[in-house]
Amino acid sequence: MNQYYCLLLLLLSSLLGIVQGQTQTSPAQQQEEDVIKVVELGVSNFQDVLQSQEWTCVLLYDPWDERSTYEHTLILEGIYDKFVHRYKHQNDVTFARLNGRKHSLLREEYLGFRGGGELGPDDGSHNPFARDYHDSLEGNANAILAMTNETFLDFSLGTPYWPHSLLLLAPSYNVYGQVDLNLVTGAIPLRIAILDRWLVVATQDDWRFMPPLITTKANIELEMNHEALHHSDNSFPFDKYRQEQQQQAALQKTTQAQNTSTTTSPTQPDQTPQSIDQTQQQQQQQQQSSVPTRREQLRLLLENHAKDDGKISNNYYFTYKKAATIKIKNSDHYLDTLGAVIDEYLAWAEGYERTWSPARRAREDEQTNFGVYFSQMNDEIHQLIEELFHDDETTTNDPRLAERMRINPEIAAKMEVPVLLKSYLREMVFGSGRFPSTLKQQFVDHLQSSLGETAADRRRNRYDANITLPLVDALRDYITVRAMVEAEPHRSSILLAELTTGWYNILRDFHRHLSKYYLSYLKKHPRDSNKIPYRTMDVLDMKDPEDYHLLGDYNAFHDKYTRTGTPVVLSHVQMIVTDDLPDFKNVTIDYIVQECRSMDVTDSVQVSRKVGEKAAATGWGGLGRFVLPNSLLNSERRKPRNMNGQHYFEEDFFGQDQPRLDVEAEDFVRKSKTDKPDNSKHNKKDRFDRSLTMEQFAILAEEVDTLYLHDKTLPGYCDRLLYDETPYSKKQKFQIPMVIGGYDMAQRLSQSFYANSWPSLFMGKKGSNSKLHIDSGATAFFMYLISGRKRWIVYNRSERVHAYERIDDFTTYPDVLATGKDPEFDEFLSDRFPLLHRAEEAYEFIQEPGQLVYIPPSCPHAVENLDDTVGLAMNLVPRDGIANHLHEQIQSTGFSTVDLVMTYLMFEDNADKPVDTKDPLYTTWAEYKAQN
Repeated sequence: MNQYYCLLLLLLSSLLGIVQGQTQTSPAQQQEEDVIKVVELGVSNFQDVLQSQEWTCVLLYDPWDERSTYEHTLILEGIYDKFVHRYKHQNDVTFARLNGRKHSLLREEYLGFRGGGELGPDDGSHNPFARDYHDSLEGNANAILAMTNETFLDFSLGTPYWPHSLLLLAPSYNVYGQVDLNLVTGAIPLRIAILDRWLVVATQDDWRFMPPLITTKANIELEMNHEALHHSDNSFPFDKYRQEQQQQAALQKTTQAQNTSTTTSPTQPDQTPQSIDQTQQQQQQQQQSSVPTRREQLRLLLENHAKDDGKISNNYYFTYKKAATIKIKNSDHYLDTLGAVIDEYLAWAEGYERTWSPARRAREDEQTNFGVYFSQMNDEIHQLIEELFHDDETTTNDPRLAERMRINPEIAAKMEVPVLLKSYLREMVFGSGRFPSTLKQQFVDHLQSSLGETAADRRRNRYDANITLPLVDALRDYITVRAMVEAEPHRSSILLAELTTGWYNILRDFHRHLSKYYLSYLKKHPRDSNKIPYRTMDVLDMKDPEDYHLLGDYNAFHDKYTRTGTPVVLSHVQMIVTDDLPDFKNVTIDYIVQECRSMDVTDSVQVSRKVGEKAAATGWGGLGRFVLPNSLLNSERRKPRNMNGQHYFEEDFFGQDQPRLDVEAEDFVRKSKTDKPDNSKHNKKDRFDRSLTMEQFAILAEEVDTLYLHDKTLPGYCDRLLYDETPYSKKQKFQIPMVIGGYDMAQRLSQSFYANSWPSLFMGKKGSNSKLHIDSGATAFFMYLISGRKRWIVYNRSERVHAYERIDDFTTYPDVLATGKDPEFDEFLSDRFPLLHRAEEAYEFIQEPGQLVYIPPSCPHAVENLDDTVGLAMNLVPRDGIANHLHEQIQSTGFSTVDLVMTYLMFEDNADKPVDTKDPLYTTWAEYKAQN
């Protein structure tokens, strides 16, 4: 009895002590609960937090990995408790978290080129979809995910997670310690003990004198390069270069004089009247014969290396050259080309079926018979598909061919019909995927109805959903076809060649019919002028409050311009802001060269010929790559060196020592029977240094007037133009108008190739230009002009049928920049490319410094530098351009990008909301990069 009594007293006393202890310590406990153990880092506090203590221990996490985020946050709080208990009031470590999905720029900086991380469902289990996942690979998301038909838009397989890391950051923003948390396993108390010990050692005094693991790109590496450049020889032997240029000019002048000399001599006094008549007759014949010669000269100067069937027309109008399969190539070549052909066809169809008003369609029907020919083209495409994709597994029942196929299985594989491709063509060309708007709407509506209205609902239901959308099934079939031809390159190659060639020729005939009908219409209703008409662009003033209803409203701006494919100009834009350069007018070429003088620009230096001269190359924008000629090599560059795999021609390909071009091989449609030699004897490692830095380019451009620094990426190469010490500094040097920078899908995905390629630098000499073209990826584009003037010609994307694009790529034939230059040019282009006059939504604008030109997705545009110019440009995927980007990615087989975009749209809470900005008119660089 006494034992029970004693135990009861002990129990009561224990309980009383606990209660008293709780009562006595509750104020302290309450104060401890008020203390924020872990700070959430963001744009606004990043600099202050890191500079508040000697060290900051940061958990780099992915919130989509909810389980790991919860556990690692508990671990970080546990380490905090140990440090507070150990060091009391002398703790010099701040504990923080950094959302690696939201802050992709810092994730790339701090996670670097480390791989790791699992890809799988939230329960952490493994499945066939699990693999290393990171965004350090070059190229698009295909290289990261390797999408298959079994994983495409199968949300039940899980989400790709970024690996979690524990970082030790100094006030200089550099990393002095890093632990991959996937490697630290065991119970949470054990992991806390291990990481606590690591942090204790890492924060000792000895570490403060060690070099950081990762340094910010803005200063240290660039300064080292600046120092090396200071001791190098940046001179060029211009005297020798000028002498060779003069010799070539004299030789060319002599050749032209010989070619233009006539065989007739002046009339002599003793000539008879008969001989005089003969001479006059010869002169008239010569004048008449000079007309086609001049036409051929203009073709050479004003067309981008066109090879066509125009000679069959008495009117000499342009006609696409008929495609023919001369030699069967690998199947993936035809699938790639087929995607480009289908993209062009759908662009033509979208204008007539979706974009043009009824009045516009009526005008086209009257003047070009568009509707009749368009219906005929659709019927021919349907017929082509039905003829090729029949029930048999081969394209013919010829018994002789059947015997050959029996003997040679490779022939049978080439003749095989890829039946899965038919469902893809049915849905993507004539079904719900025909246009960007219907494609996205089909995706969103069906997935939302299957998974839930809100992102939270869809995240909960993702593992139980069964996506049975016909469009998704068709895309999975196409992925299967791509996988089969990758495994067997010649599989179905014969049928794919027939399909691609036939489809191309159907489009070619349609376009030829339009031109022919329009020319017959002009005979009855002649044009008033050969001058091709252009509209003027809207100009919105960033300093005019009357324009704030558009400049301050993201939705209103893109409803008016992006959705309709209408270009627009923003004036008084202040994109670069620094204490010493408060005005954009002070941002000169000298300032840029000073900041980025050691930046390597070798691969971005292009050759551009002036308007009215033959294009430099057949490729994108008529630009050709520049390679430093031997005549401009100084003695230091001529020293033997190890090229480390860099390839340049030692001698000029064309037998002359001059700036040279990389001319791309033409595709199967325009290729002759025999390919040109590969010139392998020239393709060897160069003994000389032909690299160029920013400072060297500036020196070289003073003498060589054909150079164009084109689209040189700044992030990672000259970050100091964008920020000082950290991208999240309080003082931001680079900002973008909110209506443009407020939403960019490429930044929100961050796995995209487009995420870290821009802004880029453009520096063009007077007269340099880019011919009419469309930017890749169906991305939007803007150009901010710092100095000089640019002339723009921009077409609404619904006018692509009138812009004479190459059917199998995104370049065009006519040099529209020549319009308005000379009456002779206008006459030639009007006769040769008559449908240019049918483009009712073509725009022309002269851009001045401080202005920004915005080009919506898929809009053809050309630009000419009227002065020496400096500009900054970016490509981006605006919210209202996502549908265009998805549509283009499908045609170019970017299925991983499609999967990532749709995953983001379905499961991200703020997927459709622009970023919140402090300034209602501008988005800072940090806000732009952290907009997720």
